Amino acid sequence: MANCFNKYIAVWDGCSERDPNKLYLNDLPGVDLSIGDYLTDVEETNGLAVLQGITDTACDEMFNDIRVYLSGSMYLNDILSNNILGTFMDNRKIRAAQPGKYIGVQFNLGQSPYLSARIHFFQIFPVASGSSTLRVFNINTGVEVYTQPFTFTGGQVNTIEVEQDFLSNSQPFNLAFVVDGDDIGQTYDTQLWGGTCLSCNGGYGNPTSYGRYANPHVYAAQLRWNKSIVPLVNTVQSAESSYISLTYSVYCDPTMFICSVAPLLKRALWYNAGIGLCDEIIYSRRLNYITTIGKEDAVAAKEEFTRKRNEQFNAVLNNMKLPNNICFQCNPVIQNRTAIP
Repeated sequence: MANCFNKYIAVWDGCSERDPNKLYLNDLPGVDLSIGDYLTDVEETNGLAVLQGITDTACDEMFNDIRVYLSGSMYLNDILSNNILGTFMDNRKIRAAQPGKYIGVQFNLGQSPYLSARIHFFQIFPVASGSSTLRVFNINTGVEVYTQPFTFTGGQVNTIEVEQDFLSNSQPFNLAFVVDGDDIGQTYDTQLWGGTCLSCNGGYGNPTSYGRYANPHVYAAQLRWNKSIVPLVNTVQSAESSYISLTYSVYCDPTMFICSVAPLLKRALWYNAGIGLCDEIIYSRRLNYITTIGKEDAVAAKEEFTRKRNEQFNAVLNNMKLPNNICFQCNPVIQNRTAIP
């Protein structure tokens, strides 16, 4: 699995231009490109690919090691809220079709780079049957970030599974989940808040009338806009109905914090890849010079790489100040000094 550590380590193929921002596995003492050929098997017959697989695994392990290291200081993937946006009103009032428009729900997590959301499913209560597409737009940038086609049956509540994570990626999280008014036609009234004074709820920027905080983490609003425009916070409009209902979870996501320290852990990652290479040699079932005569050297090298890896890892993370953010516990400095073996 690729992650943000992959940009800092690679295997040099002996031909391409070297990236000065990367460390190369085959620059470690005693490591050269030919070692990969000794470690091939029936599943992977290319030596360069074997070494690249080792670096990929090292990146995944480093990411997970930091998660473990932070486990006492950050709410890792803890669900902060789990709720529903949108209620089908019991008066069964029919809302008019919205031709030429997208219509739906704004979902805003504010400025925290450490909050992400998972949409479990959405619901819609149309008058007639048909098909459409759930579309998700980032209304800070106007970019469409997700689509999901679906069919629906008229006269009943339709539940469509999504089970999709939407990550903040260190940017303000401000998404619009919408359906096409041309496809949906008339629907039974759906409201984020219910009650009779929807315009009394107040707004947060635009849209103005039908939005408020659903909980301390989520600002939501009913919105719509002409399909011909780029949807941005200052171009979308408030709507009298949300047309859809979302079931969601908001959770703390450590990805951006871990990636922020990744450049400082480049050498620790380098040695981590060396440890992985030594393990491949030590536990290989192939019988050749590297896996027999060279096994003793691999054991010694692994011990040295492990020592240097832990030195680098702990030098970066010990006493690191944590962000002042809801996803981090009150202790502002990491005090754990136990080395990862």
